[in-house]
Amino acid sequence: TREAKLAVVWSADTTDKEGRPVRDPGSATYNAAIESIATRDTDTEPAPFARRIAREAQRRGFDNAPRRVVLGDGAPWIWNFTSEHFPDAIQIVDIFHHPEFSTMLNLALNRLIPLTSRLDVSA
Repeated sequence: TREAKLAVVWSADTTDKEGRPVRDPGSATYNAAIESIATRDTDTEPAPFARRIAREAQRRGFDNAPRRVVLGDGAPWIWNFTSEHFPDAIQIVDIFHHPEFSTMLNLALNRLIPLTSRLDVSA
């Protein structure tokens, strides 16, 4: 599908008082496109957008970072790309999209686990 895609590569060598990473000033580089990232099984190379993201991550030393994290909105293309190119990276759904995925997970679990099995009927 043709949809807008954005990849941002940045570093965070320091943390705030609570221990959360703080983006290093001027460290963000952006790559945007309205093109598919999909590849067919018969393709010999990743799609151009995928190649640009991988090249920028390599240029920025992502493979040498002590902790590699990919933050995304939950779109399957992000997790598929990450699993293929950065298999050891931690994958996190961003705070803005987290409620949407929490709701979907809750609905799915409620369908899989009958209500009676979730209730303590011994009390």
